[in-house]
Amino acid sequence: MNQRSHTLSSTQVLNLYGAAEPYHGLFDSGKLITVPGTVLPLEDAHVAHEMLGGAPHKGGKIVLSIAAYH
Repeated sequence: MNQRSHTLSSTQVLNLYGAAEPYHGLFDSGKLITVPGTVLPLEDAHVAHEMLGGAPHKGGKIVLSIAAYH
């Protein structure tokens, strides 16, 4: 299995956050939205893992929703 790992330092995270700052207002106003490929509840994390391993799914990002846990 092909595994990818990315590690960012706190400085890199702050730099990325700062670079995205001009877009915060667009997200907040709804003028810019993200469109994930698949959204699953947290309890289906095993399904998301299978998708990452090659199981069929819609293209795009796989997102686990934790809204029910707040």
